This record gives sequence, structure tokens and C-alpha cells, in this order.
Amino acid sequence: MWLFEMDYSLFKTKRNVCLSFLIILSVCSQLLISCTPSKKYMIQSQKKLIHDHQKVRVLIIKTRDNLRISADTKIRILDIKTGKAIYSGKSRTLIFSVEKVRKPIQIESWKIPIYVNKIPYRGSMEIHNILGSLHVINVLSLDEYLYGVVPSEMSYSWNSEALKAQAIAARTYALYHIMQSKKGIYDLDATTKSQVYKGINIENKKTSDAINETSGEILSYNYKPIITYFHSTCGGKTCDDKYVWTNNDLPYLGQVKCPYCRNSPKYSWIEKLSLYQLKMMLRKEYKGVGKIKSISLKKKEGRVTLVIIQHSNGIIRIPGNRFRLLMGAERIKSLYFIAQKTQNGLLLKGHGWGHGVGMCQWGAKGMADSGKSYEKILRYYYKGVKLTNIQRKIANRDKDSFDKE
Repeated sequence: MWLFEMDYSLFKTKRNVCLSFLIILSVCSQLLISCTPSKKYMIQSQKKLIHDHQKVRVLIIKTRDNLRISADTKIRILDIKTGKAIYSGKSRTLIFSVEKVRKPIQIESWKIPIYVNKIPYRGSMEIHNILGSLHVINVLSLDEYLYGVVPSEMSYSWNSEALKAQAIAARTYALYHIMQSKKGIYDLDATTKSQVYKGINIENKKTSDAINETSGEILSYNYKPIITYFHSTCGGKTCDDKYVWTNNDLPYLGQVKCPYCRNSPKYSWIEKLSLYQLKMMLRKEYKGVGKIKSISLKKKEGRVTLVIIQHSNGIIRIPGNRFRLLMGAERIKSLYFIAQKTQNGLLLKGHGWGHGVGMCQWGAKGMADSGKSYEKILRYYYKGVKLTNIQRKIANRDKDSFDKE
């Protein structure tokens, strides 16, 4: 589709033809240049996105049961769409049911915390009725959110450099998802679907100090926050993300040899799986599963990528990570395993705990205990990334490099 119309009367002479040609060429060049985002434009866009996303929205409860919400001070309820106050008064326990919540509401308190079913949280709350289910969303600042994440994901007793690495990984992970979820009612889940978040009860001074001391620091690649996957124990080497999630192939999430996690209690594991257990678990997702005849494993980098099961009624092909989750992540702790046939089933011998992609948390502990800084830990597990402080970059408008260290 043309952006402008041309007057052909300009082309009556050769001189006009040449002149017009040069004008058109100049205009087209400018259009092409304007269509290609410059580094400065990308940086400014990232700054604006980050500045606009100072709050994080965390889904903490999804239920059809009644909710009890209270505060220690004055409480106010607002209609989210209109901004009008529905209730404002002294602190008391408010009960919300599916029948009562017919439109999205926001609940604020003059001082923290707000209690949801007696559990204290920072920030404010939103309640949405989605198809007869109450979705409770905690809205708070990014670092306030991290106060409840880092000690949920890593022991507060660990070396402070490991805790700082975890804080930056968790902050970057959150920011990545905040910038992705433009239309949804929440950005992150409070469970292992995103990052584990337990509110004020789990907060600890040592982890809070690690968060405060690294406030604003994130990892970026090509001027954007990266998706900082992390897991408990890699078992000796991490895994390229494309072998766990087939639609992923990120350059900073390649395999890394890790000799630092040997002290993890889940460095190696053994699990027995009977053919009957396997059949019953498969039937939860696949119909008509008959007697198991054979099982074969396809691997990449030592990790299972595909499980092929032949049974009396057919063949099932299951991606490795899907098989692990179907059997139970507590049972099959990682995809880094070998399988041996037994009389009644399989004997699995494996290494590590988790998907194996990104930062190995026990490896981060081992590196920190050996004197490595959090910067070195993060660059070891996430290749080719930049460590930058977004707060400093936003505050200092003269700096035009979002990725500059």
C-alpha cells in the first residue's frame, strides 16, 4: 500500500525525471531507516516499559470458597473499572463470596499488611470473579514481591552472594513476564508455575538485604530482560533449553558444565516405577492404555527428550518433560537419568532435581562458598548476558546504553 500519491506531470522533462527519481529515492531511504528500530529507540522503549511496570500482579489464590480479608488499620474497597469507593471504614474481617463479587474490586489498607485468609501480604489486593471462581491478585512493588520470593526459592542460611544471584534471577524473571503479560489480569503465579511466593510470613532479613543491595539489577540480552530459568540441582551439567521446551532455543540458555552442586542432597537419586503404576498414570491423560510391552528413551546431552511406550493397544510418544510431570516431579526428579528393566517395571537412576535449564541453585551455592561473586555466578550460567541496573539507567537519561555494564 502506497503512503503517498505521485503527480506524473512532474516527469515532462528528463531533468524533472532525474530530480523526481532522486526525491523518491531519498523518501524511500528515510522510510526504510525509520522502519528499522535504532539501538537508542530500543533502549528508550525498554526504559518506558520498565518505568510503566513498577508494580507486579501476583495470583495468590484461585477458589470457589469464601474469602476472609482483613487489615490492622482502615480499609477501603474500590471498583476497579470506575475507581469509585464502594466501602471505606474501620478494620474488620470482610467476607467475599462468588455471589457477592460481581465486578472486579481493589482492596487497600492504610498500612501493611493485608490479611487474606489470615496470611499477611504487602501491597493491595484485587478480586476478580472469573467464571464463578475468585481470583485474588496481590499488587505490590517488584522488590516487595521479591521479599516473599527469594526465601521461598533459596535457603536464607546460604552465602549472601548466592542469595544476591537468586535475587537478580528472580527480579529478571518477574520483569520478563510483566512485560509479556499486557492484557492478562495478573503477571505471575505464586506457585512453581512461575516463582514460589509466600508473602510476609517467609521474609527474612538476610534475603531482604540481598534484594536491597542488588535493587534494580537485572540480566539482559539484546537490550531486553532475559527469561532466567533456574532449578535446584543440575547434577553435573545444565541442559540446553531447546531439549526441555521444544519451542525454545535461547542463546543464553545453553549447556554448562557444573562441578559445584555435588553437595546437593538431590545430586543423585534412585526411583522404582512398576509397570502397573506407569499404566495407571498414563491413563490420566491417554485413553485405552493397555498392557505395557516396551519402553524406549531418546536423549540429548544425556537428558531424556522423548519417551516411546508400546502397549497392547498402540504406541504413545511423550516429550521428556511432559513425561516427568505426568509421572510426578517428586518421583522423577530430573530428565538426567537412565532406566534399567526389572521384573515388574523400571529402576531409574538419575542426577539432579528440576528441569536443569539456567542457573543451578546448589551450583550457585557451591560457587559462592568457593569465593565467587554473584556477578560471576550469573555470567557462568547465563552466557553472553549483561548485568545492568535499570533504576540507574532510567534515572540517568544521559546514559544511552541499556545494556552497558
